[in-house]
Amino acid sequence: RRRHPLQACRAVRRQLGSERAAAGDREGARSGEELSIDVDMHPKHFENVMAMSGPERAEYTIKKIADREELWSLYSDGWASSALDDNETLIFPIWPEPEFAAECARDAWSGYQPRRIDLYEFFDKFLNSFTAEGTLVGVFSHPSGNNVQMTSDEFRGFLDQELELLS
Repeated sequence: RRRHPLQACRAVRRQLGSERAAAGDREGARSGEELSIDVDMHPKHFENVMAMSGPERAEYTIKKIADREELWSLYSDGWASSALDDNETLIFPIWPEPEFAAECARDAWSGYQPRRIDLYEFFDKFLNSFTAEGTLVGVFSHPSGNNVQMTSDEFRGFLDQELELLS
């Protein structure tokens, strides 16, 4: 029986919290860490967002990422990715919250854990290389396969617009 993603995120938080406490590290989660998990997400909210259409999830994702200035992907000795049917175009999956990323940590991504990425680090380090390599951004990948992919320029443009609205 598969654990609900909220349970999986709580387990990751407990494990990392124990490791950080043992190391005497009291800072907040830095980019690349798996710690900042919202364990208070209501299961109904989770279900409602998962039930949205691909474009609705993409809009939700962009608003949340702009608001929190962070995003999540899956990591296990390297970042998760998938390929389009042509097997040449890579897709880098992102989510606005770790619970949704954890829901996709199965099949090819079994063993991957949600990992936080600072938004501005994502702009500087990830999106620039995605543009050069032709990698697409998988905005809120969904287990059903009902996904929205964007070029890095499209994604940056939508986020820039949302960030402008917030400033």
